[in-house]
Amino acid sequence: MSTTEQKTLLAFFHHWGIRAKLIFLFVLIKVIPLVLLALVAWEGVTHLGKNMNEQSDTLTAEVAKTVEDMGKTFSKEAEKALNNRAREELERLTTDTARAVADFLYDRDQDILFVAKMEQDTEHYQRFIQQQLRGVVDSGEWKLTADGKGWEPVVPLQNWTERQVHATNEENKQDFHYRPPETVLREKLVPLYHEITFVDLTGQERIKVSATDVLPKELRDVSKKENTYAKAENYFAELQKLKPGEIYVSDVIGPYVPSRVIGTFTPEKAATAGIPFEPQQEAYAGKENPLGKRFQGIIRWATPVEKNGKVVGYVTLALDHRHILSFTDHLLPNDQRYGQIADPASGNYAFIWDYQDRSVAHPRHHSIVGFDPNTGEYATPWLEASLYEGWQKSGLPLREYLKNVPIFDQQTRNKKPAKALNKAGTVGLECRYLNFAPQCQGWHDLTQFGGSGSFLILWTGVWKLTTAATIPYYTGHYGNTLRGLCDHRCQY
Repeated sequence: MSTTEQKTLLAFFHHWGIRAKLIFLFVLIKVIPLVLLALVAWEGVTHLGKNMNEQSDTLTAEVAKTVEDMGKTFSKEAEKALNNRAREELERLTTDTARAVADFLYDRDQDILFVAKMEQDTEHYQRFIQQQLRGVVDSGEWKLTADGKGWEPVVPLQNWTERQVHATNEENKQDFHYRPPETVLREKLVPLYHEITFVDLTGQERIKVSATDVLPKELRDVSKKENTYAKAENYFAELQKLKPGEIYVSDVIGPYVPSRVIGTFTPEKAATAGIPFEPQQEAYAGKENPLGKRFQGIIRWATPVEKNGKVVGYVTLALDHRHILSFTDHLLPNDQRYGQIADPASGNYAFIWDYQDRSVAHPRHHSIVGFDPNTGEYATPWLEASLYEGWQKSGLPLREYLKNVPIFDQQTRNKKPAKALNKAGTVGLECRYLNFAPQCQGWHDLTQFGGSGSFLILWTGVWKLTTAATIPYYTGHYGNTLRGLCDHRCQY
C-alpha cells in the first residue's frame, strides 16, 4: 500500500466514532482469528477424518488378511497333523501285519524241528498233519449282477445282527462308541500243510502223508526236479548241505495262473479282449473275478533227521499258500477294517513281495509270480514294452536276457507295458522289471535295510498313500539280506 493510500485510510478511520472503532478492532482482533482458526480446525478435522478412514480401511484389510493367513496356516497344519496321524496308523498296520507274518513263519520252523524228532512213520505223520489246522476266510458264492457290470454275493456277506449297545453307567456315556465283533465271518479250518514227507539220503520219498489233493500222492524221487511240484523245486541239493538242526525254506512255488482281463471280469470286457466270457478260465481276482482259478502255491520247509549221531534222511512240510494270503487279503484301511473278499478295484488292498521283489501274495492271483509247469522255469512276467521288444530281438531265453538288464531301469509312469503280454494274460509282477511302475523302486528303497515307511504315488490319476514294511523272517536263505522274506505292502 502506498503512502497516499495509507494517509487516505487513516483519514477515513479518523472520522469514525469511538463505537465503530471498537467494533472494528473487535472484529479484527477476535472474530477474524476465530474464523481463521475454525477454518484451520475444519481442514484439520477433515484431513484427520480422511486419514483415519484410510488407516481404518488399511487396518481392516490387514486384519482380514492376517485372519485369512492364520486360518490357512491353521488349516494346513491341522490337515498336515491329521495326514501324519493317518500315515502313522497305516504304517503301524503294515508293520504289525509284517511282524505277524514273520511270527507265523517262525512257528513253521518249530513245526519242522518237532517233526524231525518224531518217529518217522505214517501213523505219527498222519496224527501230526491232521492236528495242524488254521482258519481261512470263505468268501462265499458270487454271481454276476443283473446289469452285467460287476459281481455280487449270492448270500449277503455279513450275517450278524448289529445290536445297539449303550453305556449302562452314566459316567461312561461321554463319547461311548461300540462296534460289532472284529471277526470276518465264514471262516473255515483247513490244513496248514499239503503234505509231510520223509526223504532218504538218495532223494527218494519213503513216507508221504497228504492232507489235500494239490500235490501228487505217489512216492517220488525228488532229487530229480521234474518229479517235484510244478517241476520247479530243487530242494534236495540244498538238503544235503544241512547239518542237524538247520532248516531249509523254499521260495513260493506254484503254477502261474494267467488272466487276459485286468480289472473286473465282465461280458463286456471279455468281448473287448476277444475271448469267451468264461471267468472260471481266468485267474481269481477277489471281487473282480470271484469265480476265477486260484493260485495254488506251497512253501516247503525241510530239515535233517538224525539217529545215533548220523543223518538218516530229511523230513519236509509243504505249507498251503492260502495261509499266507489270509494275512493280507482281508485288510482294509477304512472304518470297515476287514473285508470278506478282497476288492482290488477299490485301490485299498495289501500284498507281499519276496526278497527278489516278486509278488508272492496278491488279491489278483494273476499278479502272483509262478512257474510254467511244463518247463519248471518262472513264467514270463509282465514287462515294459521296450524291455519286451529287446528280449524278442535278442533271441535269448528270458532269464538269460534279464541277467544283463539293469533292475529298476529308469522306472516311470510314462512307460507302458508290453501289449503282447497283456493279450497273453502273463502279467505276473516282478518289480525289478516292472519299469512302468516307479513305486516298485520306492518299496525296494524303503525295505533295503530291513526298515519300513511310506510315500505318495500318483496312480490312475489319484495320489495314493502306499506303505511297506520288511517281514523280519531270516531262516535259511531269507537271512542272506536284511530284507528277510521281504516286505508286506499296502496301497490305499
